[in-house]
Amino acid sequence: MEILADLKNLNDAKFFSVLDALPAELKVFGGGSDAYDNSNHIIVFTQNDFYLDGAVCVIYCGGQLQIHTAYSLGWKSLGRVMEVTQVLDDGMILQTVDNRPATDIYRKYLKLQNDIDFHETVDKFPIMLQRRGKELARVPIMSNEDGSIILGAKIAKGEKIKLGYGDPNMVMSQSAKAAQNMAGFQPEGILLFNCITRKGFLKDYAGYDAQSFASIATLSGFYTYGEILRLDGHIDTMNCTLVSVGMREGIAGTTNTCVITPPKLTGYMSVIDRLIALIEATTADLEEANIKMEYYASHDRLTGVLNRGEIEARLHSTMEAVNREIYSASVVMFDIDDFKKVNDTYGHDAGDSVLQSISKILRAQTRAYDHIGRWGGEEFFLVLVATNKQNAYQTGEQIRRTIADFDFGEQIRVTISLGVTEIKPSEDLLDLYRRVDEALYHAKRNGKNQTILV
Repeated sequence: MEILADLKNLNDAKFFSVLDALPAELKVFGGGSDAYDNSNHIIVFTQNDFYLDGAVCVIYCGGQLQIHTAYSLGWKSLGRVMEVTQVLDDGMILQTVDNRPATDIYRKYLKLQNDIDFHETVDKFPIMLQRRGKELARVPIMSNEDGSIILGAKIAKGEKIKLGYGDPNMVMSQSAKAAQNMAGFQPEGILLFNCITRKGFLKDYAGYDAQSFASIATLSGFYTYGEILRLDGHIDTMNCTLVSVGMREGIAGTTNTCVITPPKLTGYMSVIDRLIALIEATTADLEEANIKMEYYASHDRLTGVLNRGEIEARLHSTMEAVNREIYSASVVMFDIDDFKKVNDTYGHDAGDSVLQSISKILRAQTRAYDHIGRWGGEEFFLVLVATNKQNAYQTGEQIRRTIADFDFGEQIRVTISLGVTEIKPSEDLLDLYRRVDEALYHAKRNGKNQTILV
């Protein structure tokens, strides 16, 4: 079924929900109509009447009819993840992002003002989102005085978005790949629904989107303001997309051996391609730096275990789970006995090596979902999830024995003293700290190298 719809005025959510209920084997595809001046007066004519919010449907049927659909995008997401916080008009108007006017994201990242030239600039930088495992684009059509943006397709409150940018190499290579895939279907005719944004972006290369398909079979289609395609049983409206539909009757004939390759970019498109490479390399560097910053914000640099702030946060969330009776949990606090002697006798490098080795032992002796933190200096703190105090005591003893028997090099022998206790429902965090600290204190006072359970 082919759909030509007035997506600007039609309530396509209700319309498409009816089409979603059609048998799964039925293909649904098409495109949206609009006027070049973004007029609100789009009219669907019939023989005797006209509609301001209508759709034209063409049904293809036949006993031997075979249909193959595909789509290609070529736009990529860039920058940080943002959240859609408010929409209007069933999602056709994006009002706020991260609780700020939607146009702010273009003002911040592209230095664009909310003026008459807004659409002419930002339609090449759509909003990108993930829906049912597929990446989709949403083109800004125009902006309003309140900072909201009218979109070329619907978006939902709560969806995570990024800004997008066109990658000319990706656009062309994905078109060629889609055409190559279509050639394998061996169609007798092909319909194309090609987003008008692609034409504006590719300029002199716009014809290549269709040219790859024209070498396969008879071709027909048009530029659209929103591409319609049924994906995984759901009908979605897309932007910046090329939807291809191949048709044939009966069984395919001789295998099509044609090889379709994208054109080599020259001129201004070649410059854009190199700018894209620069952006992506710079972005990769920034993302790597951000990952490292996030890691070191929560982890101890020397040992690689959680730092005190993060282990306290994990303890707090664990205590909330205990309060809700999701599971029991226990904590272990331990201190390296006479650690100053190690530093004084063998040097601080040897002391650092001891701390690193103990951290490796802790990771080996605990489970992946337990939490290990460096409390400070030579003190460590463990949060043992779904563990009662008897099992926590056994874990502590196993760690203590392993460290006591471990060869730290240079004939260094190390022991630890441990306090163990179980988290009580609804108890105060300071009470828990006091109890486990007192247990550790008793282990130290009673001769060290032992575990005290309270």
